[in-house]
Amino acid sequence: MLIWIALFLIVLAISLVLAIQSMADYETRPAHFSTPYTLFLVTKEKELNQDILQDLHRSLLQKGFILSLERLFRGGRRALVLYGPSAILKPLSGRLGLIELEDYSKREIKPGQGVVAWEVGRKAQDDKLVVGNIFQNIPEFTEEEEFWWQVVTQPTKDSFKSIIRAVVLAVDQRRASALQNELLQIGKDKGLSLLPQAYSTPQMVKLYQDRSIPVNFFSKGPKGVILNLQPDELQSLLSSSSVST
Repeated sequence: MLIWIALFLIVLAISLVLAIQSMADYETRPAHFSTPYTLFLVTKEKELNQDILQDLHRSLLQKGFILSLERLFRGGRRALVLYGPSAILKPLSGRLGLIELEDYSKREIKPGQGVVAWEVGRKAQDDKLVVGNIFQNIPEFTEEEEFWWQVVTQPTKDSFKSIIRAVVLAVDQRRASALQNELLQIGKDKGLSLLPQAYSTPQMVKLYQDRSIPVNFFSKGPKGVILNLQPDELQSLLSSSSVST
């Protein structure tokens, strides 16, 4: 009897260690930061230039923080939002016309609503992106259709290490898939392409909502997913020829 109890305790201890290691592997940023993060609408989009991106690079790099830059489409309207440390973004409120928002991405998905999510990367890891407006030829959306384009970035010494995620919402799954087929052309002529999908759509949407980067992802992540961006490339990934908020 004592032997069985001892074996049970050993198995229990091993299971606990494995569970803790698994939780550590799936820890994400910015969830483990204690600093407050806030979502802001950018009303002065033209002011988000390379100089401000360089300033953000320095400030974020010092603290090891991340930043999510998101281009949103609904019907004929477009908007740009930033999700980042309040202490770093709020001082830019005047220059960028920042308005604090509730998180649009965490509302409930309606029953029967179509949702598709995916990740975008580089065709070749060492290619430089061709700078330019990547949203020139996107499809027209109805008032019930939305497209979310997210660049989650963490500055390193020489670049913005980034991941791109995209989500489309439509009246049903068939329409969402049809829109995705058109939206996969975004940036294709500038060096971007669809990546093999390692997550289900619900998992991908959750990663989008959390603006998360798996721990050690930038050191161990698959090739093509990680983008080492310069300010002009990052700016290009968010550019929009027409703006309406």
